[in-house]
Amino acid sequence: MLYNNIFLKEKYSIEKFGFNYNDFRKQNNIPLLPKDWVLDDKNKYGIDNFHASNMNKLGYRIKHINLLKGKLGAEMDKFYLTQDSVIESRYERETGNKFLYLHNTSNATVNIITNEKANYLLEKYNIEFRFNKTWTQDTKSLGSFVDK
Repeated sequence: MLYNNIFLKEKYSIEKFGFNYNDFRKQNNIPLLPKDWVLDDKNKYGIDNFHASNMNKLGYRIKHINLLKGKLGAEMDKFYLTQDSVIESRYERETGNKFLYLHNTSNATVNIITNEKANYLLEKYNIEFRFNKTWTQDTKSLGSFVDK
């Protein structure tokens, strides 16, 4: 079943959701795909991965674009505050849902955060991007996964 869902699923081409999709991203407050980023792992499991040319720098440095057609289609972006603390954003194409997470890689914890918390941390670490109110806001129903 997993094989059918991942390996045989129809996929979009990266031309549709690569750099050509930046106008849509800009209009919808989704982090842009920088023109100078490197493409690796092309179409591995239906996901194309882009990263900054300098993977040691802090800040915005990774974008995963899930090219599978259907409910799994999404974009995930990673903003490194420190080497162990990462803000991750997830935009789901079919539903339009937008979620923000704070991921601590040293102890493997992930919490959903509000756009206010994400923006506070981005500003604190001198990272330019800001999330608008279309991102995670109502976290009451998410219970213990939330870090406000």
